Amino acid sequence: MKPSAAGRPVQAPKPTRMALRNRLALVIAAVFVPAGLLLVIVQQVAFSRLIDAQFMYKVEQLRVQVPQAAPGELFDSQPGDIETGPADQATDNQATDEAGEGALSTVSAPDLEGIAAAAEHVKAVAATWTLALTGLFAVAAVLAAWLLAGRAFARVRQVTSFVRGVSPQTLGARMALSGPSDEITELAATFDALLARLDAEFTARRRFVSNASHELRTPLATNRLGIQMAIRRLEQGKDPSRPLQTALEANRGAERVIASLLALALVTDNRADAPAQVAPLAQIADGALAAAAAAISQKSLRLEVSLRSAEAAASPDLARIAIENLIDNAVKYSPAAGAVMVTVGARDAFAEFRVTNTTSRPIDQEAAQLLTEPFYRQDQPGADRAPVPGLGLGLSLVESIAHRFGGSLRIDAGQPGELTVTLSLPARAHPDLD
Repeated sequence: MKPSAAGRPVQAPKPTRMALRNRLALVIAAVFVPAGLLLVIVQQVAFSRLIDAQFMYKVEQLRVQVPQAAPGELFDSQPGDIETGPADQATDNQATDEAGEGALSTVSAPDLEGIAAAAEHVKAVAATWTLALTGLFAVAAVLAAWLLAGRAFARVRQVTSFVRGVSPQTLGARMALSGPSDEITELAATFDALLARLDAEFTARRRFVSNASHELRTPLATNRLGIQMAIRRLEQGKDPSRPLQTALEANRGAERVIASLLALALVTDNRADAPAQVAPLAQIADGALAAAAAAISQKSLRLEVSLRSAEAAASPDLARIAIENLIDNAVKYSPAAGAVMVTVGARDAFAEFRVTNTTSRPIDQEAAQLLTEPFYRQDQPGADRAPVPGLGLGLSLVESIAHRFGGSLRIDAGQPGELTVTLSLPARAHPDLD
């Protein structure tokens, strides 16, 4: 018994009808037993007709030739009753030869009865054996069907047992069902793939919660420390404005983290799907570059821009958030006197926004793929590197927006010291071209 989402216990359903294995065995028996009975009946009828044919053949073999009596001739006269001479004897022999040509074939009654009795005995024995074998065949068919069904459903029970043991703590387990490549194996492989996706999602969620907790812990601790120092300075009669200012900045940092988390949750929530809209990527990119002009000038960055008309089937507000984040990252993580190249255009059925920036240190492709992880930063502060302001949620948010509208986010660490990020969104379908 396991608790449900509402807190009520949930029991595993108990079968109230006949087990599927037994039903399948009965169905197989119901199909094959009548077919076997029909085959046996046909064989029995054919065998009976064969016996009858053999009976008639035997009668034909046992027939005897009996002379045909001439009209008025007496067969019961004894030799010597009528005296005959040589001439009469010759006449009798000639009559006998002539009568032999039209003789009747007859069999004695005892022989006929014996043959008939033997034929009936053979039929009775055959019928008895037929009934006995039919009964054995029916029992064997039901038993074989039951055993075969049990063997087939043993793998189904294995799948059921594994599924019942799955929990959020065991999502890493895999069924890896062995056996013939059939529907059950395909079902098990599909379920393993589902577990892999759930495991990846749960792992990402746990990592996200852990990182969010870590990011919120720092500003909250700074906030608490600033308030404590302000109280202490008040007790000492000193000005508490400086620690209060520190606490205020920490509070603002926490607000930024929470706002980013809410934006990320809003994008990844399918229920927040808006009706189909059109996002002009070139105009959005032009506005984002204008907003970042001061930061670009401050770092003396070389800017190369190529904006072509490209309309995406996406929310303009979310597309603006994505492009602003990409340009902001490119400016922040480019070293002074570096370069930023922005390109907007259409490729196949997608509208693309691409930004390339120079980096302060080389980044390999494996490390580049980690940039979409929440709270992961490209440049970690070190002895020779000042910390870069940011939360590490920008690319995670952009990737979620891309997936939200059926697009993609690609990060390429091409030439050493350069990083290219490409946002692809489905292009708007033009009705006049359909």
